[in-house]
Amino acid sequence: MSPINPVLAELAFHGKRQIRINQILAIARDVHAANWKPASDESAGDKLASKITKEWQRRACELPNGIQKEVEVSEDLNEKIDLLDTQDHIAYEMKVSGKNPQHEFYKDIFKIMVYNKGCRDNQQKIQTFVFVTEKNGAKKLHQGMAAAVAATGQTLGFCIRVEGIS
Repeated sequence: MSPINPVLAELAFHGKRQIRINQILAIARDVHAANWKPASDESAGDKLASKITKEWQRRACELPNGIQKEVEVSEDLNEKIDLLDTQDHIAYEMKVSGKNPQHEFYKDIFKIMVYNKGCRDNQQKIQTFVFVTEKNGAKKLHQGMAAAVAATGQTLGFCIRVEGIS
């Protein structure tokens, strides 16, 4: 039996992770496309965004192997991560509307930092954070300060990705 090539093993691992990310993004796109429409008022928009997020979470949790929804950031905080892939250590947050995504983006990065700080086992830390929003919101986050923060994410201990849907 020949030894496993570590380079090929690493490529296979990242390929498997990308497939999982693609599956969760496809669910987000499907749920968003089927349900999102600009609301007449903020309250209606919030309710619709909540409905879309819950449906995305429900469908993503049907995937095999360790997808959890509404994972506590810390016991003493009332903050949760939308989805956490505990097998591949990937966190997902969705901002349904692409309007003004910056506030939510930065807040979510801090949530990942706090979660990782509380991990006793380094193997359980989040390694990748995927922020999902409409394409126009993602475009805003691919420039300026948000892009600089995402590019330096590894210094925070995890990779940051911004993905556009719609």
